[in-house]
Amino acid sequence: MSDFYFYKNMSFEQLIEDAEFMNWVLAPSDISNSFWKDFLDTYPENKEAVGRAKEFLLATKYYFETDDKNDDYINNELQKIVGGSILSVSQKQEKSTTYKKYSNNIRHKIAIAACIAILFTSVIWLYKTQVSIPDMDYKTDFAEWKTIKLPDESTVNLNSNSNLKIDKNWSKDSIRKVWLEGEAFFKVEKKIVAKSKFQVITKGIIIEVLGTQFNVQNRGDITEVFLKEGKIKLKMNGKEEYLFPGDFISYSAIENKIIKRNKVPQESYTTWKDGTLQMEGTVKEIFLKIKEIYGVQIQISDTTILKEVRKISIPMKDMETVVPILEVSLNIKIILDNNKLIIK
Repeated sequence: MSDFYFYKNMSFEQLIEDAEFMNWVLAPSDISNSFWKDFLDTYPENKEAVGRAKEFLLATKYYFETDDKNDDYINNELQKIVGGSILSVSQKQEKSTTYKKYSNNIRHKIAIAACIAILFTSVIWLYKTQVSIPDMDYKTDFAEWKTIKLPDESTVNLNSNSNLKIDKNWSKDSIRKVWLEGEAFFKVEKKIVAKSKFQVITKGIIIEVLGTQFNVQNRGDITEVFLKEGKIKLKMNGKEEYLFPGDFISYSAIENKIIKRNKVPQESYTTWKDGTLQMEGTVKEIFLKIKEIYGVQIQISDTTILKEVRKISIPMKDMETVVPILEVSLNIKIILDNNKLIIK
């Protein structure tokens, strides 16, 4: 791998044109994962550019994955797009040596620039023309909740501060795709028609079902999935995982892996759709959840309480109703000042 400094000032455009970066995104290894994790720890200001570039390149791969192409097909097509940029470790070392040897050769630089231009144009074209573009758009504001009936009679409970988009090519007889940012509970109608799959797409992960009930939360780079009923398949970074009733996973799009997996009671992840939010964890985690749902700012003078572990239950109502319950549950005094909670 290159030195950290080599990537320090790279822009989004430069990253998606870099062979080693593409190798990490499209064919990650323990070595490359470790390199980019250490790089982002060293230069956290680069997280936005790296995240955008990674998401952009993965969009091309999602196209092939969501249309049920096998791994050989995906890799062959990606090879065509990137001009053989997905290399083995030995090939990368050989290419790196060759690149350094001829780095001062002007004609070589021109050739590299031409290849990069072709690659960039190809990726943009593929991204714009072959990745399905959502058409129907459902949004909720802070402290707003919706129940959505989809064309196939499936229902979606959309939590506050969330966005659900539906494929413009939605059809009962083909793959039914939706995109989610935020949190939603899905009750999917099973279709007898062959290959009539239902897919929920978030950052870095595709959730595929035939008929089931599950909860998905996607905030930032973390996607959390809880399966209440049925069976679902997760597609992520070229790998597949299956969830069974009671299974919970937390997936990091930055690390390209599941960071938590266990069995949990459904009340922790599904009661919000019925009007009650149950939370268990540190007070800091509880406040973060409240910020996500209600869009409030939280000001606290004594931060020692943030480490305390609590279990609380609040109604999904306006903040005027929620504040007194929070005061009793957390044994604190709260002043509601417009869009700010002042913790005494």
